[in-house]
Amino acid sequence: MIKNKRIFITGGAGFLGSHLTGYLCKNNKIFIFDKDKNLIQNTNLLKEKNVTFIKGSVLNQRQVVKEMKKTKPDIVLHMASMAHVENIYKSPWLNMEICLNGTRFVAGASVANKVKKFINFSTSEVYGPYAYGVSEDVTTKQGTNKDLRWTYSTGKVAGEHITQYYHQEHGLDTTIIRPFNITGTGLVSGVVFQMVRKALNGQPMVVYDEGNQIRAYCHVEDFINALDKIISNKKTKGQTYNIGNPRAVISMAELAHKINSLIPKKVPLEFIELKKEDVEVRVPSIQKIKKELKWEPKINLNAILIEYFCFCVNAGSL
Repeated sequence: MIKNKRIFITGGAGFLGSHLTGYLCKNNKIFIFDKDKNLIQNTNLLKEKNVTFIKGSVLNQRQVVKEMKKTKPDIVLHMASMAHVENIYKSPWLNMEICLNGTRFVAGASVANKVKKFINFSTSEVYGPYAYGVSEDVTTKQGTNKDLRWTYSTGKVAGEHITQYYHQEHGLDTTIIRPFNITGTGLVSGVVFQMVRKALNGQPMVVYDEGNQIRAYCHVEDFINALDKIISNKKTKGQTYNIGNPRAVISMAELAHKINSLIPKKVPLEFIELKKEDVEVRVPSIQKIKKELKWEPKINLNAILIEYFCFCVNAGSL
């Protein structure tokens, strides 16, 4: 377990950042660097004596340098990213700027401030539209240049190369992680949330095309345990790791039926043609992290869905 460290989290106000902060702030000093404090759902985090929120943007190089010099972090978790596919379509260039310049500014400031560990949060989308059992050493792929959604994965791949540059040329201790569909309480976007919300409100669950798209869902607690091991282990320097749960695999049509099985009164499925490109299959290989760091996920899909149902019911904002 990580203890007595000063940790700077860019984009730390979102779903993953909030969970990480809640876990890490018990034994460490956390600095959340984000443009929007309102993204933090668990506002009690801001009352923690070990948590400081800093309003800022990773695209403001001067501010990044200033705040990192001021906070003197031991560890930087670079999570700043544009969320949700619809936002990528609206602002593809801003997405690319965040991935390239944001990563460059934060990694550069990490070198200048002698940060001991830099974690770049990439994405499973770097494996392209068809990714089944993919390992970290396969060639990354992007979709066609006709669909702007792939600017996200393209930008993330570029961010990975920038991260490797600062490792190889400046000696920064870096690790790149590629998360696969991390979910859990507090996530108010994505397919699971949308389906559960519809089901609880007695509305048809939307399934795109025939619902054959395949995903592997990983609970956020398993993800955090993996990240803890990555930060704590010196052998992760310069490495890339998939983090996901290849045992929690399900198609979108099957997911809808499973959600229906958890509620008293089933709702119909509404099949809609998806006119844009999508990831058809997204399932990781976790052999590398399992072998090197002795990590594997523990929480199964049924437990994930039941917990998520309870969260949505208790949230009262559906």
